Amino acid sequence: MAEEDINVEVKSKPSRKNMTFLQPAPPGSPPNLQRAFSRYITVEPLLLLTAVGFGVVTSVLPQFLQYTIAIEQNVTLPEDDGGINGTCVDQNTSDPHYRRLQEVQAEVSYWEMVISMCGIIPSIIVAPLLSIWSDRIGRKIIFGFILIGYLVFMVGFLLVHRFALPLWVLAVAKFIEGLTGSDTLLVAQYNAYISDITSKENRLLRIAIAFTMPSIGIGLTQVAIGYLIEDYGFGPALWIAFIAYCLAFLYIIIPSFLIETIDRNDKNAKPVMDQSESRVIYEFKSLILLFKNKTRLRRWRLGFLYMIEFMNQVINSAILGIVLVYGLGTPFCWSSVLVAGYTTLAIFSNALGALIGSKGFSLCLSDLWNLQVSWVFGILAGYLRAIANTTLGLYLSALVGSLRSISGPLIPAMLAKEVSEHEHGVVFGFKASIEYWQPVVTLAYKFYLQ
Repeated sequence: MAEEDINVEVKSKPSRKNMTFLQPAPPGSPPNLQRAFSRYITVEPLLLLTAVGFGVVTSVLPQFLQYTIAIEQNVTLPEDDGGINGTCVDQNTSDPHYRRLQEVQAEVSYWEMVISMCGIIPSIIVAPLLSIWSDRIGRKIIFGFILIGYLVFMVGFLLVHRFALPLWVLAVAKFIEGLTGSDTLLVAQYNAYISDITSKENRLLRIAIAFTMPSIGIGLTQVAIGYLIEDYGFGPALWIAFIAYCLAFLYIIIPSFLIETIDRNDKNAKPVMDQSESRVIYEFKSLILLFKNKTRLRRWRLGFLYMIEFMNQVINSAILGIVLVYGLGTPFCWSSVLVAGYTTLAIFSNALGALIGSKGFSLCLSDLWNLQVSWVFGILAGYLRAIANTTLGLYLSALVGSLRSISGPLIPAMLAKEVSEHEHGVVFGFKASIEYWQPVVTLAYKFYLQ
């Protein structure tokens, strides 16, 4: 990218005229890329379907583990009245049954950590490499590879549920999912795909719309999944997740639904291999070149954006868990209804805040100012949570904090401005790998507390 182009991108503000949903493809683009530029709907259905599957699994897994471990240890779980009144004030901590329940919960946390780590650690290693390859072999192949991993895990989960198999089978299935990139690679690929089919004028809006799809899918599952499990058990919920992943896979393989954006015959997308370098070095050469470019201090700009993204992930992922633990204790004593209500409100409000903020504030503010706006609202929401002593106060903090999610689509859009069209896979693969180190730290700390 030329030095003068970067100057324009950083300093200019998108106008109302340029902030259109579709932009024409660059002159001389391949026919498939021109068609992709003209599509209103691209990866959004894929993200929505995978989010439904992810939301179901996220809700079912801890409850399934608790149910299975309680049966193994012959412990009776307390019943939730399903209303708005919690029961934490009635717990007798000196009761032997209470201590056995705590032991069950500790083992649940242990297996949650093991299963999650089995998926996260291999995906952190695999995702950058597969994302680099997607710049050469295509996005759709990588999307399909990810979905195969999801389906393998769901088959394993269904078998464990149906035949009461050991829990380590779930860990093995999750490890196989991790080897296919899992959520780490999915995030990288949808950002890369949207960057392929957009220009700098409409990229932020399109990424913001794609950013909301997982929130909508997960939010919809949170509304109904509790009642479904209570009335019909875990089986139907798991089949819903499996069917959602199957539909997402069909969306990938049907040619007319999702158009490939990568020209495999484009020699510019492949770095030149020196005779003296090994194959391993060659495969990661795109990543090396990403930071070797010194144009307009690009490496420092990328480092700054990666650092901000990691901090955002740490803060945002911690907020929901902290508030839920806070709400379950006194004086709030939330029931499952209030927990589901807060989770749904937080997810949907964040999606709406990202969409409205990205579209509205970008008309009058630069990218860096938009980042600062998101931080201001995040600080304000944190203050409201700290002083809240009622359920209404905690719910209000979720609404106020919705605009902190502006940075979610904004940082990918800023990263795409710093690189060429042949570096979208590598820049977002490295971003996803960095930000997904955060769950490793969180899960390890959670296990330490247990």
